[in-house]
Amino acid sequence: MSPPLVLEVPGTLAAVDQAMEAVRIYVAAERPGARDYELCLVLREALINAVCHGGGEPTRLSLWVDGPSARVRVRDPGPGFDWRAALARLPGDRDEGGRGLWMMRQWAEDLAFNEEGNELHLCCRLASPAEEPGPGPERSAP
Repeated sequence: MSPPLVLEVPGTLAAVDQAMEAVRIYVAAERPGARDYELCLVLREALINAVCHGGGEPTRLSLWVDGPSARVRVRDPGPGFDWRAALARLPGDRDEGGRGLWMMRQWAEDLAFNEEGNELHLCCRLASPAEEPGPGPERSAP
């Protein structure tokens, strides 16, 4: 396994975009041709949550490619949150927040928090082009 990508992401939304570009470059170098959509989707949500709730301080991102998957740790300096209650809730149609966790649960292979709720660990599969589903009969348009 190669060295991880480790970033200190400043507490701004613009910094999230810069971090995501660094993630794409790192994944492309570590697993050429891999599809990183799921990883980028859940990681962007995780970083946005950390930036918005971490008190404006830098968030630490660690990412490494482990075979067909990417493993991620995101830690913010904030006090954390009640992740158990948040995971038990489904976002309502009119809710303005709460969808990020729901999306992470849908797209990540694994998702875990530390006790305080200010550190997230997740794992996402990096699909190769050969693993992408084709337009088989079950996917045909009506």
